[in-house]
Amino acid sequence: MVIFFCQVVQLFRDAKRKMSMAVNMAMVYSYYEAGRLIIDEEQNGSERAAYGKYILQELSRRLTAEFGRGFSYENLKLMRRFFMVYSKM
Repeated sequence: MVIFFCQVVQLFRDAKRKMSMAVNMAMVYSYYEAGRLIIDEEQNGSERAAYGKYILQELSRRLTAEFGRGFSYENLKLMRRFFMVYSKM
């Protein structure tokens, strides 16, 4: 009976570990794609600097309202940079 309990516990430990890895990969992909979308939007806008700042501030406001923390103006700039660095690899 002890072996049975250990097997079930291990099953859920493995599932939890795999789930964490899948969530991490999904977040990395989402940050990369968000950066790509930000770059695409900024490159179609006029007066890049002012337009880009407005885009990121508004996007930050909307994402924070929808999902909570983690979508500050600075974090969105990091997502944009993440895409710029890794899209060239």
